[in-house]
Amino acid sequence: MSDARFQVIAECAYAKIADAAGVSWRLFEKGALIPANTPNLDHLLRNHYVAKVGEKATGGLNADGFPSGAEDVEVPEGITTTPSGGQSVGANPNGPASDAEKAAAEVAERRAAARAKLPADGAAPDGRAGKDVHVEYLVGKGYDYDELVKQDKADLVEMGKQQS
Repeated sequence: MSDARFQVIAECAYAKIADAAGVSWRLFEKGALIPANTPNLDHLLRNHYVAKVGEKATGGLNADGFPSGAEDVEVPEGITTTPSGGQSVGANPNGPASDAEKAAAEVAERRAAARAKLPADGAAPDGRAGKDVHVEYLVGKGYDYDELVKQDKADLVEMGKQQS
């Protein structure tokens, strides 16, 4: 299992990390990659906090913003893809050039992360979910993104209840 890679599939997970600085506990958010030498890996796997990368259970995006199951897929020459983060692979190898492009890429990345946290069954997120998750749920119901981000989270939760 030493060369295997693991990804957080729960909303977050505490993992014991052993590195040159010693052993410490760190909080990893959904989609983060966990080293295979994590001392409490068995606990994380058994309780479904993490899954081996490439298994169906990981779903969603990996830490780089790409679909976790697509890491080993070969793309034919001349084909470019657009990851969920919204930035074309190969479009600009140095990343976004202008401040506007950087801001747009950050928004797209945040939105993709929020969409990955939406309930798989299409139900409204519960009140503990972040504001961005509620915004993305309502965008999926036809609301305007720019108008939703101006709302308070409590208002978004109430709007979501009306959609259910």
